[in-house]
Amino acid sequence: MINFKPVADSNERADLHIHTSASDGDLSPEKIVEKCLRLKLGAIGITDHDTVSGVKAAKKAARNSGIRVIPGIELGTHSDGIEIHILGYFIDVESPALRQYLVQINEQRLRRTELIVESLARNGIEINLDKIIDKAGNGTIGRPHIAKAMVDAGVVKSYQAAFNKWIGDGAPACEKKSIQAPGELIDVIHQSGGVAILAHPGAEWTRDGIRKLKRHGLDGIEVVHPRHTKKTEAMYRKLAFECNLLVTGGSDFHSPLRKIDPLGKYTVDMTVVQRLANYCERRINA
Repeated sequence: MINFKPVADSNERADLHIHTSASDGDLSPEKIVEKCLRLKLGAIGITDHDTVSGVKAAKKAARNSGIRVIPGIELGTHSDGIEIHILGYFIDVESPALRQYLVQINEQRLRRTELIVESLARNGIEINLDKIIDKAGNGTIGRPHIAKAMVDAGVVKSYQAAFNKWIGDGAPACEKKSIQAPGELIDVIHQSGGVAILAHPGAEWTRDGIRKLKRHGLDGIEVVHPRHTKKTEAMYRKLAFECNLLVTGGSDFHSPLRKIDPLGKYTVDMTVVQRLANYCERRINA
């Protein structure tokens, strides 16, 4: 049973793509809820990378506040040279299938981090692995934490410089991410009771590519996103209609320190959230 109250205020908006300190975001789930309450959002999707550990904290912080917290996640892989991110909404965070998958993925994340540290060392840059793990805290470890450790060590002047010069895709110390089939990500989300949405497709995706994901079980497209122009939005709305896919959107928030804080600026109507909930309910009861 999906625990979601019907829309009470048609003027409310929802930001369905938010990262917290449980993965690579700067703000804790509690701070996110506090900020979103000030923005008068009706619902938020907590969609950390490869973890659901921020969901419970956000739900607890939002209790009796009127804001609805949608349990979510963002899973990533590569296929045919394209980076693919799949958002899962209304997932069961206690799902055995999801937990088993996340254990496997986070073991691979740690190993990738170790390989990047070794590669940096071969290039004369010594970064302590324990300090990177400390940066990650209870969150999922990844390249953002390596970049922050490099800044702290004085190896580079900025977070972006760490990626541009050393650890970004194609840079000297970058190590390839483990690859899962896109259908596997979608299956894990479905096995966890959720709905699977292609995140920020941008300009990389063709109609044929999205139709291929649809055959793998894709349920929708993130149309509203900071990377998307109005023209891109219109294109994906049309494609979603043609392919009978759901439409979602959000800010993809990570940090308030970016040039423009996107939180709450890229939103969808609350009826979108209602459709997601109804879709999941039908899938569960099918």
